Amino acid sequence: MIHNQALQPIEVLLVENSPSDANLAIASFLNAQIANNLYWVEDGESAMNYLGEQEEFANFPVQT
Repeated sequence: MIHNQALQPIEVLLVENSPSDANLAIASFLNAQIANNLYWVEDGESAMNYLGEQEEFANFPVQT
């Protein structure tokens, strides 16, 4: 049962190497008015860097 509480957005990591497929997924989130924070990376190495807050993702938010 969901109570009438404001739900907190969650961080969603989209790992997709195809820009057109990523754009489709992003558009779907926008069209559905999903309030989560969506981050897109193109490969597994970037995903691991994001999750480990490494390299270019050192200042990105990571929900744990």
